[in-house]
Amino acid sequence: NSPLRPAMPGPSANVPEWNPNQGRVVSSDSSGAGVKEFVPGVGLTSSAASSSAGAPQEFVPQQQQQLAPDEPAPTMTTSSTTGAPPPPATALTSPRTLHSLGLPEDLWAHYRDLDMEASHQMDPEDARHRAVPAGYVNGYPLDHDEQQQPGISNKKRSSFGYPTMVFRVISREDGRTYCIRRLDSVRCVSHKIAGGVRDMWVNAVDPSYSAAAQQSNVPPPRLVDHPNIVRLYRAFVSQRAVFFVHRYHPGARTLRERYGGGVPLPEDIIWSIVTQLVGLIKSVHSANLSVRTLQMNHILCTTEAGIGAAGAAGTPIGGRVRIRANCIGIPDALEFEARKPVADLQRED
Repeated sequence: NSPLRPAMPGPSANVPEWNPNQGRVVSSDSSGAGVKEFVPGVGLTSSAASSSAGAPQEFVPQQQQQLAPDEPAPTMTTSSTTGAPPPPATALTSPRTLHSLGLPEDLWAHYRDLDMEASHQMDPEDARHRAVPAGYVNGYPLDHDEQQQPGISNKKRSSFGYPTMVFRVISREDGRTYCIRRLDSVRCVSHKIAGGVRDMWVNAVDPSYSAAAQQSNVPPPRLVDHPNIVRLYRAFVSQRAVFFVHRYHPGARTLRERYGGGVPLPEDIIWSIVTQLVGLIKSVHSANLSVRTLQMNHILCTTEAGIGAAGAAGTPIGGRVRIRANCIGIPDALEFEARKPVADLQRED
């Protein structure tokens, strides 16, 4: 009864009642004989007046209403516009198996063999463990002496003229794997000489370091990081012997072991070896040093990323090999007191 509140309509007010068919769109002609009803997905359909009175009708899709009883249903194998078959599957759309996404069988076997070779271990009771210096563990001989028996020293003279033992070891300091070479009965090498030869090679700058790189404050590349050099890390005296620590390359073999069987080499392998050695000699000589280890038993043939991986017949895959000069710095230390002029040593290279 308040003047600020509108009166609510009562039962006698003119309010339309709810109709369940209110949302349906119905169209009828002027004669009222037929009623057209909108069906979703079909459109306007005509029905009898009696059916619009409330009798429900079953919905039938329009596509099935147009098909004859004997006409087959359309499939998705043909185009809906031209009737032509779809284009054939290409290399990008064809399905691939899980096996085809991995490495090839020969390359997978190659890396498996490298991993197995890097995990070999000696017998814990082997006496050769005592030849490994302090700071290194898990020594394994790399002399490839198949007739060596455990507990028997395998010291043998190398091309440097001293009893030598070569091991694959793991450093206690950084946990990395190295190749360590022990030379016994060496009296002409002291701690100072071994450290001086190591610094001479480690501090040498690669001559490819250009003047533009110097102006951009780019650190100069070191010569020991050359791709054709087995990197030298340490040189020291311990246990009355001289030790040289180089980088370990699993699966590496010398040129004599791989190509010393008297079988003629293909021309592409010969050119690959020669060009790598020439580039190595040029870089070392430009740094005012000499290689001095260009013998067949001191040059390693290694593989990287499948390049030069040995195939079933022992020939490198693709005809490409990686050549690395090994044992660098050892002749410089052994002949430090009676060293020759650098020009004469470079001429020997």
